[in-house]
Amino acid sequence: MRTSSMLWLLLFLAVLIIAASGCGGKQTTDLTGGRLEEPVAAAGPNTLPEGTMRLGKLSEQLYAAANSGNRQLAYSLAARLEKQAESPDIRKLGTAEGWEAFDRSLIEARQLLSRQGASLQWYGQAARLKLAADALIGPGAPLWLQYEDVLHDDWNRMRQAWHSQNGNHAASALEAIKIYSEHVQRFELAALMQRPAILVTSLQEQIRYTERILESSRRADGNSEAVIAAFDSLNQAANRLFGRMNDVETIIGPAGGITRNTGGTIGEQMAVLFISAFVMSILGFAGWRKYAYERHHGVSAVPKKIDEGKRFL
Repeated sequence: MRTSSMLWLLLFLAVLIIAASGCGGKQTTDLTGGRLEEPVAAAGPNTLPEGTMRLGKLSEQLYAAANSGNRQLAYSLAARLEKQAESPDIRKLGTAEGWEAFDRSLIEARQLLSRQGASLQWYGQAARLKLAADALIGPGAPLWLQYEDVLHDDWNRMRQAWHSQNGNHAASALEAIKIYSEHVQRFELAALMQRPAILVTSLQEQIRYTERILESSRRADGNSEAVIAAFDSLNQAANRLFGRMNDVETIIGPAGGITRNTGGTIGEQMAVLFISAFVMSILGFAGWRKYAYERHHGVSAVPKKIDEGKRFL
């Protein structure tokens, strides 16, 4: 096949691949091009299942009971909330990962309520459940998004503690990131109901990594530049979760699809990268064949038509 014919074939394949990627607009991909489960958008206030509204009310009552320290009432409300959450109509909203975490949180809340003490812990679980239910009821402006400013303040305190360079600046930064982590745990369920799980786990993993780096610095065997880099990565992970980036904005729409502001969907960009790699491999193969021909014959390849069966391989 001549070079011009090959290029026309590549152009035809490129059109087909881009068209195919455009037809798959509802397919959710992560930031590396892998498949993700597509979160199901919650319905508007006027179309919500009646059970969802009861779920929201029960979660608010549970939070109020926990806030007032009424253990007996909180235990009863947790049991009712668990039963209400089993409704198939409600389970159609949110994501599978969000509901798995919701169920675990309910079980843990009831276990904590069944024994004395640990009031702060079951209060925290009640807050998590309330934010998750709110994310299902009001997907357009959920309460958990308000934690973006809270995390940014925590992050600034963490950096200020580190840059203070006093005798225990690493320990102070570790205390700050502990508070940061507690706030992330508070809205984790709600975020999982509305975001791909990879964005939530990415932030959690970055928190743990930053803690390890700070712990190394506290023992005086860490690297200051590594700490600064960890802080920056932590902030970027939070920005991705809340849907804000400086250069590459991650936008998660109502159907859970991820796009970027640098042109087109992730699927289209992956198609372009695939085509580029394919073209480069073809050109590299053609160059290798020319080199092999010259090495074998001692002369340059003659640009003339020859039968495919007689072409040197």
